[in-house]
Amino acid sequence: SAPDISGKGAVNPVAAMLSTAMLLQYSLNLPEEAKAVEEAVRRTIDSGVRTKDIEGSATTKEVGDATAKELEKILSGS
Repeated sequence: SAPDISGKGAVNPVAAMLSTAMLLQYSLNLPEEAKAVEEAVRRTIDSGVRTKDIEGSATTKEVGDATAKELEKILSGS
């Protein structure tokens, strides 16, 4: 949907991650895991790790990596 920024690390991955949460919730009947993904995304954004389109400076990879770390914390109970 944004070929002009493809490959530049500027794409916001949040929608894809939240789509995964919906898949977990509605297709795989894994509501706790879905909530964990949503919470990880929320924590990442709240901590200021954001792509340029939502007033940040992080790359696609940086947002994805930060969200993965938050998800690990949530799932491990830390």
